[in-house]
Amino acid sequence: MKYLFIILLFLVACQNEQTKQESSSEKKVYFDLAKMVQSDIDKNTQQSCGEEKLVSVNGNTESKSIDTLDWKKELQILLDCDINKPSWKDKYEVQILNDHQKYIYTASSSKIPVRKMTVNYEQKSGMVISIEIEKKTGTAFFSNEQQIIYYPEKSFKINASQKALFMKDFNSEVDVKYLCKN
Repeated sequence: MKYLFIILLFLVACQNEQTKQESSSEKKVYFDLAKMVQSDIDKNTQQSCGEEKLVSVNGNTESKSIDTLDWKKELQILLDCDINKPSWKDKYEVQILNDHQKYIYTASSSKIPVRKMTVNYEQKSGMVISIEIEKKTGTAFFSNEQQIIYYPEKSFKINASQKALFMKDFNSEVDVKYLCKN
């Protein structure tokens, strides 16, 4: 009986390991935003890049340059927009325009916060020029909308508006430019 328990435990452990390997090798269904953002995180960290940030909140604007920062934390908002989450598989309609220069991913459910992602490619090189993301979350009492434009290896911009019952609306704009030494 004791050996049967050990064998069963071993078989369950092997099955779990096989499932983990299968899920990690799963092919990405949609554009791999996380891979592109991770590339910027790695490059900016290795090159000790800083940033120039312009922040506007309800019309009040402030600008600052930052020499050292945690790029993973800074670009987390983009990583959170990856549409390849397992629960979102088959939840986006894909539209290809302009001879494969523009891919538009539109959520088929209003419950998914990343409602739309547009990937724009350069015609000659096929490189990604920009990625535009529309995000929306909310309840009956609160709503948050974000428009994010990401220029790989260069910058990103976020326009956000928040509305809450019994509170003043809140609008913000953040414009970040990478400051790399080379």
